[in-house]
Amino acid sequence: MQKLWKIILAGFAFLAILYYALVTYVVPGYIRQLLPQAEVLAQDYINGSVQIGGVVWNGGLSAEVNDVVIRDKDGDKVAVLPKTIVSFRPWLALQDPARTVSRIRLLRPQVWLVMDDQEQWNMQHLLKPSQSKETPFYGLLQAEGCALKVATPYGSWDFTVDAEADGGANPDFALKADVAAGEDELQVQGTVTTKGIGTLYLKTDRLQLAAYAPLAAHYGQVEELQGSVRELQLTWVNDGTQVRLSGKGDLTAVNGKMELAGSRHTLQVDGRIDAAQSRINTAQLTVTVDGQPVSVQGEADLQDMDNISGKVSIQAPALEWEELRA
Repeated sequence: MQKLWKIILAGFAFLAILYYALVTYVVPGYIRQLLPQAEVLAQDYINGSVQIGGVVWNGGLSAEVNDVVIRDKDGDKVAVLPKTIVSFRPWLALQDPARTVSRIRLLRPQVWLVMDDQEQWNMQHLLKPSQSKETPFYGLLQAEGCALKVATPYGSWDFTVDAEADGGANPDFALKADVAAGEDELQVQGTVTTKGIGTLYLKTDRLQLAAYAPLAAHYGQVEELQGSVRELQLTWVNDGTQVRLSGKGDLTAVNGKMELAGSRHTLQVDGRIDAAQSRINTAQLTVTVDGQPVSVQGEADLQDMDNISGKVSIQAPALEWEELRA
């Protein structure tokens, strides 16, 4: 029994010495190389630049990286990271350097998501093409209090995001996010790769639509959009060849103005909406045009948002149009 205790104590002593060696020799060297290596390695992965203000290490298994600025190839800011805490697993440094970083916490980052006049997002070409299916990160990425600023030719919006992406199953990242949009709160989760392939689920108790009226005017030819969607659940799937949307929600006084049969009318929609494979069925909707109740039968296909198609029959005492195509 005494011999067993000596073996156990010797084991603890060995682990203590190993930990001391890692913290004293391996980690400091790794930290010293982190700043210049990160800025140089960034050129291998992004079409732009990464500037790091400084790195602070206080002797533990984490370091604080301050004032990181990421720019695209045109020199415009994509993200500003005032404070980033990087945690390490130094015992994996010799086995696989890509797995050394166990967690990255981004505190109060700012991110700019910008669409140009050709409807290209600044993030689309930020990462350089890669033949590898994986990315050099297998840890947990967390963003706390992220200020996301979205700008398009059709409107701008500010969101607050708390999110995490788990790279343990790289190249599939498990994503969870809470998004605050004004008074609305949305939850997003699912798995997605850096190439945008995956499945995401969105849900919210309420989404007010007036803030997105410019988008509705451009993509849906509906102007002055108002109203809300309650108990909204959406599923977004990208299999690498096409994007499909499915979901359901309750429309409450969703109204706007649009051109129908050559004339401008006020349209209001209430009721349950149910979409499968990007096709929306109108069976559970109550519709009024210029205050008159109408009967709407048919479905619309939203798979191609630039060319929404479908066959809808609308009938009312003074109104009748067939096979409307947006």
